[in-house]
Amino acid sequence: MKYVWMTLFGSLVGALAGAALLFFNPLIDTGDPSLAGFDRMMRYSLPDDAIVVTHGGMLPLERRPFGVEPLWESTIRSTSLATLVLRSDSGEPQAVASRVVWPSKRTELLTAGVLANDHWLVSVPGEGAFFVVAESNVSTMAKDTLVAVKLLGRAWQAPRAYAPIEGPEIAGTALVIGASGSFAGRAGRALERYRIERFARAAGLEAAAAEMHFVWDAPVETLPPGAQDAASAERAAGEGETEGDDVVPDASLAGDARAEP
Repeated sequence: MKYVWMTLFGSLVGALAGAALLFFNPLIDTGDPSLAGFDRMMRYSLPDDAIVVTHGGMLPLERRPFGVEPLWESTIRSTSLATLVLRSDSGEPQAVASRVVWPSKRTELLTAGVLANDHWLVSVPGEGAFFVVAESNVSTMAKDTLVAVKLLGRAWQAPRAYAPIEGPEIAGTALVIGASGSFAGRAGRALERYRIERFARAAGLEAAAAEMHFVWDAPVETLPPGAQDAASAERAAGEGETEGDDVVPDASLAGDARAEP
C-alpha cells in the first residue's frame, strides 16, 4: 500500500510541476508568424464544422456525433481524430479535411514546450487533394485553458488568438504535399491561426474558429508521358551508336614504323 501512495504522490507532484512550467515558463510561448505571401485561405469553426471528432477522453472537447466511440486503446489513447468541413472566405463549403494529432516525442516542457504531430488530408472537389504535415506547439493554448481555467478555476478571458504551427518547413510553417489533381507533384507551405471564443471549466471548449493559410510553390514543368518516352528512346539510340563506333588510331600520332633509320 505504501508504494501505491508513493506512486500517486509522485504523479501528483509531476502533474503540478508540469502545470507550473506551462504557466510560468516564457521560453515556450508561441509567436505570431507573418502571413505575407500566402494566397489562399480556408476556415472552419468548432464545434459547428466538425463532422466527426473523437479522442481518448483527455481533450477538453466534446466528441461528435453523439455516441462516437472514444479512442480507448492504450496505443492510440493520446491521439485525436477529426473530419472537418473547410469553408471559403465567404462561408461556402470548399473542402473536407481528415486530421490526426498525436503527441510529439520532441516535447520538452522546459525549452520546447508541448509539441504535437498534426497531419491533414485535404480534399477539394474539382481540384484534387493534398497533405499537410505540421508540428504544432500547443503550450500557450494549454496554459490558458487546461491550467488557468481547468486547474486553477479562473474565468475565461475571451477571445484569444494562437498560431500553433512551428514547422517543419522554413519560418515555422507546415509542409504541404500535393497528392492528386491540380495539386499533384506540387509542394507548398501552410499556417494555422486559431481563435478560442469561449472555454468553460466544466464543458471545455465551447466555441472556436480557425483559418488555414496556404501558398504553393511554382509547378515544375515536365514533358508529357509520350514525349518522355520518345526522349528516352532517342537518348538510348544515341548511346548505342556511340558504343558501336570503331575507334581507328591515328598513325601520325605514333610516327611511321617503316621510316628509315
